[in-house]
Amino acid sequence: MTEDLFTKRDVRNIESIVKHCGTIEEAVQLFGSEVEDFIDNVHFQNDCFFALSQIGEIVKRLSSELKANYSNVDWSDIAKLRDIIAHNYESIELLVIWGIITEEVSPLKEKCERILKEKKSKW
Repeated sequence: MTEDLFTKRDVRNIESIVKHCGTIEEAVQLFGSEVEDFIDNVHFQNDCFFALSQIGEIVKRLSSELKANYSNVDWSDIAKLRDIIAHNYESIELLVIWGIITEEVSPLKEKCERILKEKKSKW
């Protein structure tokens, strides 16, 4: 596979990560920005868990070159979170997920938007 194909595939995947981060941000706007809103609403939880799971799945499809070039993103932990959500859903601490939603999703989205800007400028 040529580098151009890797780059285009990576760009599509990063765009999807940004979209799913936006879904989580929209859920916070829709359902509420307090931890109690999250803990008390299974629909809020499900929306966020699905988006986080999708982000982790997409990260697994990113090229190793992209992950190495953007090592300021903890790609491995994102992928591991997907596995935890998929395989240990019932044992997940909601407060931990709330921390991820409120502290890590927006910075991830911003980093991915910078990656897109840089990658697209090279075309």
